[in-house]
Amino acid sequence: MWLVSGSAATARAAEQDLGEAVRHQQQSNWIEARSAIDRAAVRLAGGGPDSVRRRLDSVRRASEFAATLDAMRQKVSRDADG
Repeated sequence: MWLVSGSAATARAAEQDLGEAVRHQQQSNWIEARSAIDRAAVRLAGGGPDSVRRRLDSVRRASEFAATLDAMRQKVSRDADG
């Protein structure tokens, strides 16, 4: 019984981490988003529901993509100013 409830609690905690990551992404706070994603990944390292693992992958890819675009935007801005 503990394994089932422990697994459910771990999945809920990972979902909360991913929700936090999305909030940080919306604020362009890439470091905090990455931290929340990493916490979710550690929680799910031993498995976890496929739906949560898919969401982790999706949030991770979105964060990496957005951070790359933001870095490019900042570089273009610096080059234009410089």
